[in-house]
Amino acid sequence: MEESPIIPKENEQDLPLEEALKVDPAIETILEAVPDNKKKEVTKAMAIFQQEYFSGPIPHPRLLAEYEKLMPGSTDRFMKMAETQQAHRIELEDVAVKSQLKSNERGQLFGFILSTLILCAAIVLFFIGMPWFGVSLIGGLGVVLAVLFIRGKIHMDADLKNKKGSIDAQPAKE
Repeated sequence: MEESPIIPKENEQDLPLEEALKVDPAIETILEAVPDNKKKEVTKAMAIFQQEYFSGPIPHPRLLAEYEKLMPGSTDRFMKMAETQQAHRIELEDVAVKSQLKSNERGQLFGFILSTLILCAAIVLFFIGMPWFGVSLIGGLGVVLAVLFIRGKIHMDADLKNKKGSIDAQPAKE
């Protein structure tokens, strides 16, 4: 039969009640519901767990202090590493944004040139006696431009919603 990790083994030292109360004052509230003759047994069976989360490019300050004790100068190395990584990310984002802007400008320019050519072709068709073909070209151009505009608007709204969702999902800074 396996022993529960919560109940201390016989040879382990018990945490005195006074020490346990210093760690977590809620223990006193819990023990108020326990009869006096059972309090010692209950405190032996109680375990105090503390869980702490830390996220970031450098270790938690306590761990950083431990690293510094083991290897002097490591804190500075961690900080330089985090700063270098941040500068790299900023540079990549800058390149990505500039590339996206260029791509958008190029797409708009090609769209303008193509639309102008189609309009010119429609005008030529009117003058050579084929007005229905000219009208169909202009109508088709209008439909394509409307679809592109609506799809772009939907895509832009979805991007903004995703970005807002990722910002809302981040924990609040204290």
